[in-house]
Amino acid sequence: MKPFWQLFIDPGYSRSGRGCALAMFYWDALEAVWFERFSEQSPAKRCNVKLSVVQWEQPQADGRNADGDVLIRLASEGASLAAAYAVVCGGRVESVTPHAWKGSKPKPVQHAAVWRALTNQERECFAQPENVAGAISKAVSKGALERWKRPGAAYYPRSFPEHNLLDAVAMGLVQLGRI
Repeated sequence: MKPFWQLFIDPGYSRSGRGCALAMFYWDALEAVWFERFSEQSPAKRCNVKLSVVQWEQPQADGRNADGDVLIRLASEGASLAAAYAVVCGGRVESVTPHAWKGSKPKPVQHAAVWRALTNQERECFAQPENVAGAISKAVSKGALERWKRPGAAYYPRSFPEHNLLDAVAMGLVQLGRI
């Protein structure tokens, strides 16, 4: 039997203060996406359901992002937020590596699969779905032209933090067997 409510967390931090990207699913449907930084009060503001699973991405070095300090900060932020949600809203905490949920696919290619798998209603969870679709398409084209010589996130504009939300959604879709 599939769990009812599941939360997926793609850890992150930025100077803008957006923090981690979160995606909430009910059964196998995407219900919401948002950014959140860890605080002791953060889950209480968002969570009015009993979670079955809280899954967070455990960063790993892949040769391109070998900055240990960054990986430690990302892991700390993601694990802290996952633990806080599990304490407040219940749920089993699971960590998953990027390789485990996306393999070696470039980020924009994975995001294109995510976008195709989402219903129109699920796409509306994003603030401007038409901009998201356009950014994915452009990133896929740029990456393909360069034969993916750079990390996948490099093909998105810096002003497009939604790529992190798409990662959180992708984790959920993979876990639920939708992609």
